[in-house]
Amino acid sequence: MAWTKERVFLFMGIFAAAALWQTSIFNPLKIWHIVPDLFLIIVVYFNLFGLNSQGMWCALGAGLLEDTLSGSPLGQAALSKVLAACATILLGNQMVPDNPVVQSLLVFTISILESTFRLFLIVNFSESISFGWDITWRLILPQAFFTALITPIVFWLMGKGAKLMDNG
Repeated sequence: MAWTKERVFLFMGIFAAAALWQTSIFNPLKIWHIVPDLFLIIVVYFNLFGLNSQGMWCALGAGLLEDTLSGSPLGQAALSKVLAACATILLGNQMVPDNPVVQSLLVFTISILESTFRLFLIVNFSESISFGWDITWRLILPQAFFTALITPIVFWLMGKGAKLMDNG
């Protein structure tokens, strides 16, 4: 797939929409202070459907943007998102990507992996942080579930956008 001007604008538009949606105070998808990781869904989409270079760039850009907006050490989210992109490439080659259940299960698994790795980075590179392992039940699993729940909708919308680009 060639990088035409239209594809670049579509990619940047999807990325900007996800950034605004994810970082907005008025996020309509926020439930119990848990927001689905739209950047992760986009990264998984690109890597699952064979767009590995876009997926890696998206992972790096989304992670750096997330690091910048959250005030966390620069590279923490970027590293975990790139790890998620690599895991998607490895796991996605073994699956049928068109099935919504498979898509959701893959995003659920990748989300748990990415959140656990980020938690590992936070614990090992922060000066003083204490947490209980119940954070897994209170934050990581609900976010992974919520992200997996909206995955088929986002995949469908991105697939429609890609078809419009191919036809137009």
